[in-house]
Amino acid sequence: MEANKLTSIGFKKEVSNDGDFYYYTFDIAKGLSLISNASDEAEKEGWRVFFFNTDPIIEFKKIKQIKKFLKLIKELNYGK
Repeated sequence: MEANKLTSIGFKKEVSNDGDFYYYTFDIAKGLSLISNASDEAEKEGWRVFFFNTDPIIEFKKIKQIKKFLKLIKELNYGK
């Protein structure tokens, strides 16, 4: 997965307070967000996207999966 593909589907780039790393977020609805791993992790492992703050962790490894999920959310008239 590439960072530019995340931004092309609406993810926002967020930079850490000290500027050492960045990550991407996508707010679907109040209390439901997607978040990427940090840029320093992505350099080693590649970009991944997760539902924010879930247990167990729900992870997307392919942009195609995220696009399908967001399409379903829009079809249900939720989120952006």
